[in-house]
Amino acid sequence: MNSTFSSLTRLAAIDQVAAAYIFNYDGVILGREVPLQYSDETLTRVSERLRQVLNSVENHQLGVKEFRMTYENFGVWVRLFGERYILVIFLEAKARMAMIRQPVNLAVLNLEKALRTAEERDFERAQQNPLAESALRAERAIFQSNGSDTNQFLSRLGIIATFFHGPIGPEVIEHSCRVLKLDLPIDNSENMRRILEGAGKDISNPDKKNSFMSLGEDLIQRIELELSSLPKK
Repeated sequence: MNSTFSSLTRLAAIDQVAAAYIFNYDGVILGREVPLQYSDETLTRVSERLRQVLNSVENHQLGVKEFRMTYENFGVWVRLFGERYILVIFLEAKARMAMIRQPVNLAVLNLEKALRTAEERDFERAQQNPLAESALRAERAIFQSNGSDTNQFLSRLGIIATFFHGPIGPEVIEHSCRVLKLDLPIDNSENMRRILEGAGKDISNPDKKNSFMSLGEDLIQRIELELSSLPKK
């Protein structure tokens, strides 16, 4: 569902708004009006940092729906809407919030409607082939019965894969794991890299493949650190 929405385009056209994009709680970028020199990979990294802030807020059970961060040359306005969408607006240095709040509120209403409509279309398409959907659920149930993704390597890599493979990203990762006949959890770095390699081989664009492999390698290194910090049994 990665696309540009007309309401997002209109929002980014406001004088005091430098750029804007939307992502969901899984870290998937759903729409962007951002200068081309800022790649989706860059926005994914920004989204990851913002999700860390949101998780920290939620852990303290604070019902925050928006927050703003001000820097010397620009500001960032983060607005939560719907059940799982986040709108990120990059503001000019001297942006006047009172002047742009109403356009932002209107954009959020339109974006929520557009995203809900897109989700309904995706759901309808999935229902058109219930046999294939049932087979997939059965296959995944068998796979997951062999263990659990306790360190969340597959799910975390699946989030990254969604950006490069689309909605089937998590399935691509699980398929790579099944082809290698590996059981969960995946706590061996060599096996993690084998799964990453298998999931990346079908990405035809060299730049996108390099980005996917780089992000996957960053994830593996983070998990290696997490595993090394656990007390030895």
